[in-house]
Amino acid sequence: MLAKDAEWRKLINDSEATRKARNAVQAEVSKKMKAKQECKDLVVQIQDYDKKVLEMDKAVKVAKDELDRLLPKIGNIVDDT
Repeated sequence: MLAKDAEWRKLINDSEATRKARNAVQAEVSKKMKAKQECKDLVVQIQDYDKKVLEMDKAVKVAKDELDRLLPKIGNIVDDT
C-alpha cells in the first residue's frame, strides 16, 4: 500500500515537473513570437511535452485507481485503552 502511494506521488510530481518545463518553453515561444523570431523547434518541443503530459496523466489515473481500490481493504486500528 505504501509503495503504491509512493508511486502515485512520484507520478504526480513527474507530471507537474513536465508541465512546468512545458510552460517555460511556452514562455520562451511567446517572447520569440513577440520579437518575430523563428521558433518552430520550440513548438515541436511543446507538442512533445503535451504528449508526455497526457501519458503521465493516464499513468497517474491508473495508479490512483489502484490506490483507491486497495485503500478500503485497510481497516481502522483501534487503540486498546
